[in-house]
Amino acid sequence: MIIDSEVIAARINLGGTVTASIIVATVAGWFGRRWLNQEKLRAKLKTAQEDIKFLIELGRLYLGQTKEDPSVTGKYITRDKARKNGFKWSGENTSSRIRE
Repeated sequence: MIIDSEVIAARINLGGTVTASIIVATVAGWFGRRWLNQEKLRAKLKTAQEDIKFLIELGRLYLGQTKEDPSVTGKYITRDKARKNGFKWSGENTSSRIRE
């Protein structure tokens, strides 16, 4: 049985198209995962920056309290004051979680 040259050319063309599609899908998937990872890292960076701002404000307020009255040891009161000044604490960057 002799196969016509047009049929052979069509099969080769089909094989090339399927192979190219697989390669494109693989590369697109890789780039998609990489982009999603970057978005997650940006969100974590933003949270970390907000935590740092909160801690700086907390330190400023606590130092102000201890200058007025050396017997003050109220970290919860100081945290509440920092929150009232518009700073947020996510709670994600605690020393116990960082150790993990």
